[in-house]
Amino acid sequence: MSSSYNDGTPGSATGNGQPTGHLSRQQKKFRRRHVGSESTLRGSPVPSPLPAAATPGTGATPSVVMAPRGLTVMQFMEARAVELNSLLHLAQKSYRSKHTVQSLPRHMRRRAVSHNPKRLPRRLREAATKKMLRSMQPGQQMEKPRRPRKWYRQRAANRQAEYARRQNHVTWLETHVWHAKRFHMVNRWGYRLPDYPCDKSQRAAYRAMCHHCLIQDISYYGCIELTGSKDNILSLLAHFTHLDKGGSISMFYSEGKVEGTAILYRRDSYPNHTLGPVTYMFRPQTENSKDTFATSSCQLWLWTHPACTQDILQELQQGMSDTSVRVQSIGDELVRFQLTGQLAAATLESALNLPPLQNETVRPGQVLSLTVVDPRLNMPSKRTKVTPLTQEADPAELKCDTGLWDAERRKTLQTPSGQDSRSIEKRDVAGDDGPVTGDNRCVPILLVHQQGRTAASALGTGWDVIVPAGWAMAFWLGFLYRGARAGGLREMRRLHLETGQLFFPDDFPDTEAYRTFHQEQAAQLREQHDRYPPGKRPNFVKLGTAAPFHCPWDRLMEGWTQVAGTSSPGQPQGLCVVRDSRIRQQLSQLCSHGNHPDLHLITPLLAPVLTNLVAVQLRMVSRGTPVAMAMICAPTEEDVSGCVSCDPVEPTHTEGTISHDCDVVRHCSRLTMGYVTAGANSLSVGQGVGTGLCVVQGLLAALQVQQHRQPPVVLVRNPNSAQYRFAHITVL
Repeated sequence: MSSSYNDGTPGSATGNGQPTGHLSRQQKKFRRRHVGSESTLRGSPVPSPLPAAATPGTGATPSVVMAPRGLTVMQFMEARAVELNSLLHLAQKSYRSKHTVQSLPRHMRRRAVSHNPKRLPRRLREAATKKMLRSMQPGQQMEKPRRPRKWYRQRAANRQAEYARRQNHVTWLETHVWHAKRFHMVNRWGYRLPDYPCDKSQRAAYRAMCHHCLIQDISYYGCIELTGSKDNILSLLAHFTHLDKGGSISMFYSEGKVEGTAILYRRDSYPNHTLGPVTYMFRPQTENSKDTFATSSCQLWLWTHPACTQDILQELQQGMSDTSVRVQSIGDELVRFQLTGQLAAATLESALNLPPLQNETVRPGQVLSLTVVDPRLNMPSKRTKVTPLTQEADPAELKCDTGLWDAERRKTLQTPSGQDSRSIEKRDVAGDDGPVTGDNRCVPILLVHQQGRTAASALGTGWDVIVPAGWAMAFWLGFLYRGARAGGLREMRRLHLETGQLFFPDDFPDTEAYRTFHQEQAAQLREQHDRYPPGKRPNFVKLGTAAPFHCPWDRLMEGWTQVAGTSSPGQPQGLCVVRDSRIRQQLSQLCSHGNHPDLHLITPLLAPVLTNLVAVQLRMVSRGTPVAMAMICAPTEEDVSGCVSCDPVEPTHTEGTISHDCDVVRHCSRLTMGYVTAGANSLSVGQGVGTGLCVVQGLLAALQVQQHRQPPVVLVRNPNSAQYRFAHITVL
């Protein structure tokens, strides 16, 4: 419907529809202002703002199309059904980007993705490859992939199977993968063990063992379980120990509250044929088991060094035929960590949610049987450092639980639920207690208190943690995220040197483990020495060093037998070390006072052990640092009289060769009385210290020369030097 329209303005169309001419600007303005309102008031339809197109060449004015007065909805929708369906389909369809890269977040987009689809996530690679093939020109081929790296080509398809294959000759600890990324690894005693960290950490490790917490994985130690009546177990072990106080397995430790130490020998062969040192603990007695378990059956755990575990196990199995004691090895069912330092107790309290452990009532070697919550449930989001707690401990809060002594329960706990060790290391379970459910929330453990060397110094004080196998990484990371610093074999050797303790097997020359280990070490040192040209290596012939690569203990004892003139009556044959506490106490008093009025009367009391070895500790008087294989020599009267203003020097020896059977005692200008097994610059005393062994007769000869000097001194000379240094000596 259309009609003509005349607004009555000049230049507009007349009533008969004829045009009057072109509309001026004022006419257009008048129309916009008045026409719309007038039409609305009359109720007439609103004209279209734009006139209809005029037919060219006719000169006719275009007519105005008016909007309809009404609208039928159904007819309108039917006429536009196709358009509405298309609009609905586009609204329901999810947005798809034109390029695959645009579906990634902006921080994951890479420019190189356009020609290398492998840089995309795995779910988008197929779509990106298809899009790249469609965009390629005819005859064009995709770029050949670059050859993978050597490490990628040689890696195993099944990593777990490859790990099992690599453990055919050496055994890995549960923390091996963690240590292999951060430590230098060595093969020792059938295990692949961490030696020392890759970073400079000697002083940092010393600060940790003194003021913080140093943690070491000593799971390579063997554990031998003896089951039977208490009397039968003690009678069996009496054949492998001696009756000296502190050297035998005593009834004092039978209640299971304290861990004891002892040295085992071959059956009925004391003091010869030493096997090695052990620590032992009895199963603690609960209120329900005091009447039945203690009388009928008893459990004893012997913790042994891996260098002597098989020898001790064979000796005990041969001796158990006479008794009803059952002997078996359970070392692969337990994991043991050693935490040393001032914050060792605080680290345990924070990681395991324990009450305060630092208390005056805690005895040295005390054993606590506890049940703790899975440490993954209390894992912090980032590594922190604990602070010592000042709250007093309540022994009643530490309830005894002997679940770890039960073999059946240990088997059920060997595989912790939840994530594996790799997921734990990647912090996937930090603060998440979802996958850890059921009985695996609670883990039975043992805590063993380790007392320091002296009461005045806390160096060496700490706790040992014994957990079931399979839980190593869960507890290990829990301690590390509380500020504990990991250490290896070098840190353990340094800890024994700082505290003045003997280290097995380096300080036990009368054992088979020592001879096996040091034969390999001597071969390595000789090979390293021969790689240098003659002008770049020390001339041991001119220096007068008879044994630069090993300690000839047998020749040393034979030499002092010749110096004495005759062998002592009743003297045991072979290499032997004095471990009797009474003899060591007498020698210690002589070394402490020096001017002893009854020195000539004490010598006959020591006649049976004159040619035996005794362990000593050296501390340099002023300068010098002893090293392994250094010679401990007896000073002359001129050396201790004060006539010489400086330390003595060994004269240059003539060129020649040193025979393997030469007299090592009188080979130099001073009599050699012993050798140093380990030495270094001590960070605790600020001087050179060392540990070694001396012949008892040589030690008495050195003390006889300087009766009026307090305290007495000895001379120490390193194998690659001609300079002697004075050192104080103490019997261990």
